[in-house]
Amino acid sequence: MKKTFFLFVLTLLVTASGAEAVRTKYNVLYLNSYENGYAWSDNILSGIRSAIRESGMVIDLQIEYLDAKKYYDDRIDQALFEYYRYKFRNTRFDAVIVSDNIAFRFIRHYQDRLVPGVPIVFCGLNDFRQEMVGDRKDITGVVETIRVREILEMALSLHPGTGRLIVIDNESATARAIVNDIRQALPPFYDRLKVEFRTGFDRPDFFRRLREITPDAIVFMVPFYEDIYGEYYSAREVLTRVYETVNVPIYSCWEFLIGYGIIGGRLTSGAQHGREAAGIAIRILKGAHPSQIPIVTRTDDASVFDYNVLTRFGISTDLLPPGSRIINEPYRFYRLAREVVWVLMGSFAVLIVITGFLVINIVQRRSAETKYRSIFENAIEGIFIADLDGHFIDVNRAFARILGYHSEEKALEHINRIGHSYAMPERREEFWRRMRNGEKLSGFEMGYIRRDGSVSWVMLKANPVYDKNGNIIHVEGTAEDITRQKQAEKALTESRQTLRLILDNIPQLVCWKDRNFRYMGVNRSFMSILGISDPRSFIGRDDEELPISKAFVRRLSELDRRVMETNTPSSMIKLSFEKSPNEFIWLEINKIPLQDENGQPFGILSTGEDITRRVSLEKQLRQSQKMEALGILSGGIAHDFNNILTSIINSAELAIEDIPEGSVTRRDMERVLRAAGRGSQLVQQILTFSRPTREGFQTIDIKEVVSDALELIKASLPGNIRVSERIYQGPGLCVADPTQIHQIVMNLCTNSIQALGERGGQLEITLEKCDVKTTLAEMLSVVPGNFWKLTVSDNGPGIPAGIMEKIFDPFFTTKAKGEGTGLGLAMVHGIVTGHKGAIAVKSLARERVSFEIYLPRERTEEVSPEPDPALSHQGRERILFVEDDEDQREIIPRVLGQLGYDVVSARNAADALEAFSGNGQPFDLVITDFDMPETSGFELATEIGKRSPGTPVLIVSGRDRATRIEACGNIRKIISKPYNKAVIAEAIRDILD
Repeated sequence: MKKTFFLFVLTLLVTASGAEAVRTKYNVLYLNSYENGYAWSDNILSGIRSAIRESGMVIDLQIEYLDAKKYYDDRIDQALFEYYRYKFRNTRFDAVIVSDNIAFRFIRHYQDRLVPGVPIVFCGLNDFRQEMVGDRKDITGVVETIRVREILEMALSLHPGTGRLIVIDNESATARAIVNDIRQALPPFYDRLKVEFRTGFDRPDFFRRLREITPDAIVFMVPFYEDIYGEYYSAREVLTRVYETVNVPIYSCWEFLIGYGIIGGRLTSGAQHGREAAGIAIRILKGAHPSQIPIVTRTDDASVFDYNVLTRFGISTDLLPPGSRIINEPYRFYRLAREVVWVLMGSFAVLIVITGFLVINIVQRRSAETKYRSIFENAIEGIFIADLDGHFIDVNRAFARILGYHSEEKALEHINRIGHSYAMPERREEFWRRMRNGEKLSGFEMGYIRRDGSVSWVMLKANPVYDKNGNIIHVEGTAEDITRQKQAEKALTESRQTLRLILDNIPQLVCWKDRNFRYMGVNRSFMSILGISDPRSFIGRDDEELPISKAFVRRLSELDRRVMETNTPSSMIKLSFEKSPNEFIWLEINKIPLQDENGQPFGILSTGEDITRRVSLEKQLRQSQKMEALGILSGGIAHDFNNILTSIINSAELAIEDIPEGSVTRRDMERVLRAAGRGSQLVQQILTFSRPTREGFQTIDIKEVVSDALELIKASLPGNIRVSERIYQGPGLCVADPTQIHQIVMNLCTNSIQALGERGGQLEITLEKCDVKTTLAEMLSVVPGNFWKLTVSDNGPGIPAGIMEKIFDPFFTTKAKGEGTGLGLAMVHGIVTGHKGAIAVKSLARERVSFEIYLPRERTEEVSPEPDPALSHQGRERILFVEDDEDQREIIPRVLGQLGYDVVSARNAADALEAFSGNGQPFDLVITDFDMPETSGFELATEIGKRSPGTPVLIVSGRDRATRIEACGNIRKIISKPYNKAVIAEAIRDILD
């Protein structure tokens, strides 16, 4: 009997060995859409392995994870393809199994370049449509058909009062595909359920809204993976948080979620999908063509329920479908029946038989050890076995090469000789700490010290191996050399840092957006001008969230859409926005499309340059040119008008002396003189704003001039207007014309008082020192230095933005007819410009309108004294008067004659030279008009200087440009028309005395 049993066992061994010798080895690639540890795909892998084991075939299953739950985009997709193409360049696969939509889409896209001619078997595919396969004959598989309708019917029977269905999902590709399946199953329930889809797991109010769900609702959970501020939540973790928040039943269609909060039902099993897909792949390996194997649209899934959840919602197990499996159900103890005893005895008998077969298995295992040792030695990736103290027990040849050795024996000798110095201390300690804690590691990066002292970076996959008592006996793992990858990552990081450094240190604004016009990056200048503190907080947002005006945002959006639609750049677009009240920023914007390898736009790169200063300077230039043109025009008008006024004034003065006091005629003549005086002031105002003169400039105390003007203002101020003043108390020295400074204060204060009107308000005047730096000086178009800053402000209605650029134009006024000439602010502008200063206006409606006057500050310590008036304006000298205007040629000699002078008149330069060259008595003074036909007054003065160098000349002119020319040579003085008797008498005595 013993011999017979021994021969039987030996025959089995020989048969097994023979079968092993002829069996064919197959290579199968399994592409998993997600990561190792994701329950759904782990169950699929478990099912695949189970089917392979049961098949008895020798299949080398190559497993690759796309990790699409955490990291996936078009660039990663392309990188994975390049990586796999290089990695499997020498590998020929007999079949490819893919799970879930992303892996299927990846293999469909790269099938002909990555695994040409290799059959494809898919599983876990959501939202399946026949066009996803197309006319390919080498693709088949298992569709993930979820039983939404069956689950909802069961839920409504278990919860009769239900009237709402809340579906929780997110925006991931997988979730969208599942939601499409759900929507297709919902129409039969629309008359019974109000359906609501909710996303935004990462929003702060998400769980608050869940807690507010009413008891008449049920929740349907779509499994998804969520990234919240860098912390990742698996589908089970998301479900657990929802279960802990809501007070209504939760349903779903996937078995891997049972035990984490769902009630249950007929659930889709990942393991069953894996077994079905592996079964199809095995049929193909055995010779079947994929086109002969129909696509499986429904798997045979079991009904599973969670006892704890059933108990929470008071659902009896008697209501469940027959044959349902219940998890977490408490154990029940019963007295053993006689049948059980016989079953146990039969089991013991079976165990004895099994023991015999175990002997056979031991022999087979020894044979397998030899085979797997060959695999261990020749594997491409490094393989190691080490104890818990970190000492290596065994390594393969690939691992030895990582350390810089050609044989594993020398590598082991090197490692054991240097102790724990074979790896970087921090990473090494963390690795062994986690191994001693019993963790399984995947993707752990470690830096190993090579034989030559350089560092090899590896990615480790390792797990502890336990004995029968549950104690860790050693650690097994693989090491993939990623040194080149790390070097590439370092180079990429350095390149990005350099690019970021460049972008953050250029003055231009730079930003870039994706195809949906969401911001993907901005530089420091962009952040600074828009007041953004943290660039990361702005990533993913769109233009609507910019802290600027909506009109500017709409214009930007229009430019972006045009660039994307036309796929062409837009250049030198000038736009402005209001950064703060009355502070406008001008930008010159360029936009170009970012294109992929096919030339299609996938985003937009925008640059902008702050041209606010340039726009300001251009506006000032236009204002200057306009004022210059108006000055030329007004100067011409003033010349002719001054001739007329001079005749009127002097004729009236002569006539009034012959008219009795108190007569009607004398009063009429006095009104003529007053009207002529007002006309003279009007002409002076015109000349002041267009070409202000520096005549009358002296070193003054500006504080006293401003204070004097304020006293006049306060004396006539209405009671509903309050005045506050803040005047600098030290010496306020400034080279200026005190009369013109007085005009500035009076004019600006009068405008403010009129603006406040009957409503009243606050009038504020300040005078302070101000140091104008380069930036402000460029904006004001002045030379940097020390200035006085005079500010007149009120809280009136403000200046409308539409007229802000016109307020300094001559004759522009917003007042009613007869209430103003429109020359006030024009005159102020002319005076300030003439003093080499600047004026700035700020207006905020109903809050503050301010005019800021900047005047150069004088450094001298003494104020020039006022000149003493002439003691006598009469004389006996002989004067030659030259004037082309007939009225003045008649009137002025009479005026001078009354002062005692002997006057000879001439109508032009020729007559004057003839009179000058006569044999009569010589002239003590020549008075000549500047603007005469043929020969000007200056040319006449030059000719007189040649004939009589000692004879002085007095020039009179109605043109402003003549009065601004300094006296030189024999020209001793220049006065402006119109003038009266006192003015010309004083000028004559200044020259002759």
